[in-house]
Amino acid sequence: MDFFAGLLGGLSSSMPIGPINLMLLDMASRRSVAAPAFVLGVCLADGLLASLTLWGSLYILLEPNVALILGLICASLMFIYGVMSWQAKPAANTPQAPTVMVSTAMLGFGLCILNPLFAVFWLSYIVSYKEVFAVSSIGISGFVSGLVIGDLIWFSVIAFIAIRYISQRNPHVLNRLRRATSIGILLFSAYLFSVVLRHAFEV
Repeated sequence: MDFFAGLLGGLSSSMPIGPINLMLLDMASRRSVAAPAFVLGVCLADGLLASLTLWGSLYILLEPNVALILGLICASLMFIYGVMSWQAKPAANTPQAPTVMVSTAMLGFGLCILNPLFAVFWLSYIVSYKEVFAVSSIGISGFVSGLVIGDLIWFSVIAFIAIRYISQRNPHVLNRLRRATSIGILLFSAYLFSVVLRHAFEV
């Protein structure tokens, strides 16, 4: 049961269209070999957040001042990637150095672990799961395993769509898609900046 709860949670956390899905769509449509590293980073962060919630240690990330700092860093990462994506050339199948793979994995990890919304999601999801099934504890290994598989299923669908149906398009179409995803990422960045600033004045 814990495995399937994690599987549903992984799918639920990764399905909403946000900066992570847009970035993966951008990478996969250009057939960037760094895309799997990006997904790996996201999955590790998602699993860590869920584990912290189950251990009862998530309050550290949700403490107001900490959450504001993390949100500010996350919004900055989104902004930087959005600008870089807008300016990047739509080259495909270019070899990536190991340092690029590592930095891309760190980007995926950072965007997930630093975004307070993910922490709030896992806290709400796990509390709701415990209440619905009247359980006091959840098996961390089964839950996190299901979560990672749920993440991988959804991100594989996004990558498949991007590679199978988008990457074959005319370069001008790909360029417009890249610009559109860049704008979307920048808008998410602006939204998170606004949330952080609003709460900063409330604290």
